[in-house]
Amino acid sequence: MQMLVRLLTGFPFLHAFNTVSNLFFTLIRLVVFARLLEPYRYAEIVLLIAVGVYLQPLDQGLGRAGYVALRQDHVGGIRLHPRHELSTIFAAYTVFLTVAGAAVPLFLKPANPQQYTEDALVLLSTLFMNNWTFNLQAAAWALDLERFFSKLSFIRRSGHYLALGLLWLTGSLLLFGIVAILVSIFFHILALKIIARHSPLLPLLPSLKKTRTKDLARHFSQIGTSLLSALSELIVLNLPYVLLAFQFGAGPIVVIFDTIMKIARVAMAGTRVVAEVNLSEITRLRILGEVKTTSRRALLVIVACLLISTVPAAIILFDGQTIFDLLLGHNNIVPPSTFPAIATVIMSSAIYQPVIVFLSFGNFQHLIRVFTLICGIAASTLAAGIWSTESPTRIIWLFALHCGFCASAGIFLADRALKRQG
Repeated sequence: MQMLVRLLTGFPFLHAFNTVSNLFFTLIRLVVFARLLEPYRYAEIVLLIAVGVYLQPLDQGLGRAGYVALRQDHVGGIRLHPRHELSTIFAAYTVFLTVAGAAVPLFLKPANPQQYTEDALVLLSTLFMNNWTFNLQAAAWALDLERFFSKLSFIRRSGHYLALGLLWLTGSLLLFGIVAILVSIFFHILALKIIARHSPLLPLLPSLKKTRTKDLARHFSQIGTSLLSALSELIVLNLPYVLLAFQFGAGPIVVIFDTIMKIARVAMAGTRVVAEVNLSEITRLRILGEVKTTSRRALLVIVACLLISTVPAAIILFDGQTIFDLLLGHNNIVPPSTFPAIATVIMSSAIYQPVIVFLSFGNFQHLIRVFTLICGIAASTLAAGIWSTESPTRIIWLFALHCGFCASAGIFLADRALKRQG
């Protein structure tokens, strides 16, 4: 019984549960919006949520850079005085999100003040959700607050589900926006206060007098590298959308690719959780100089992710027709000849996740630049291949090879980086 309790309250289970909860919330939110809103309002809300998606790389870059700085100090004990430059950047980014949430809805030319308020609140709540997931969470992980943050995330997400329930019962988008943003703001401040109380490294309020220009410049350099790692993810997984749309328009191949990626992202979510729950120990071992142990544990994580991905890959390989019939119904246009390629895509993209986690959350600035360059060259080769054929099967195989090559290059670079002395 005690073993079960430890399992259910441990970080791996809590983090996996929160990941599933977040994915489910994103899906249910769009379903509820689609059922309750007029088509033109639904299109506007989807556009506003997409703004949050395009700003995610900023959250990821800030979060990963903050993790590198805080983790090195927290584990290595290099410096124990407050990192006011981090708190300054955190505060400045919060102001930026607030201004963006208030300004972007104006471009939609809202018909009245209530519609503007609804749009602004929905966008603000989306932006703060991203900031929580990619930025604040990374800071908590760096300071060994994984279990605390997972529990707090569960309570916070429950508040957003409450807002969604109120929307369903009342049909009021304004009420949903008010509750969602109040929940986001309350937990944002609460998390920062608890983090500041736990560690002197990240003060709640920054001091501009104690923020040195040299420290800011150094951290902005780290942010630039972290943004490059986010760019490599964009190149590997999302660039084909643009290439296919440019070459074929909104045709069948785009539908096929989008459906494949929806399945692949489920597998990627699972393997990313496996990588993230091991991230704290791997970075700790590396900072403490346990090079062989670090490399061995990272390799085990990658092997575990590969084994996990074989389950959805095998399902597609042997019964893909049933899966795509369930997803697309009478619109199923995915040819069975693509099933082996799709299975390869699932496995390649799934093992890509631990690679990018280890590279981006480690202080491997040079290798991240090298990896981004490799992904860019691979993407140009993929583009040339797509432009030379119209066969869906060949295109999916080209993408599978693209993912496999980038994942393999990432494994080589990650292994090389983790074997170096921390």
